[in-house]
Amino acid sequence: MKPIWVLVANSAVAEIYTETKLRGPLTLISTITHDQSKQHAQDLAAAEPGRVHDRMGDARHAMEPETSAKQKEAERFAQELATNLTAAHQRGEFTRLAIIAAPAFLGELRKAFGGAFADDCVIAEVAKDVVGQAAESIRAQLP
Repeated sequence: MKPIWVLVANSAVAEIYTETKLRGPLTLISTITHDQSKQHAQDLAAAEPGRVHDRMGDARHAMEPETSAKQKEAERFAQELATNLTAAHQRGEFTRLAIIAAPAFLGELRKAFGGAFADDCVIAEVAKDVVGQAAESIRAQLP
């Protein structure tokens, strides 16, 4: 039986565990960090946002970006994880994947993976941030 992988992630850290049989012990095989996600939002912004004039009058105000810098970093990290895991799946390194991720980041992962990959091999999704916990504690979160 090919291994089952368990992805445990939030917007800054991802841990990949493997198990050789259903309900077997988890073994950590990789930890991936995204240092940009650990930074403060103001440190990620390159410069002050642009300023605009109101249509009427002399008032000026800052333009707000549609997506925050922290959100963009979370999207980048989710895309990086999706690319790496899709390639590993195509190489036959695992057949099924369970995902335990912080709720907001789980949504980013769903968007990054897309339908075909998720439909093909994702067997469980749990919206909970358990990064850094012991393998037994993570195992208890899986259905």
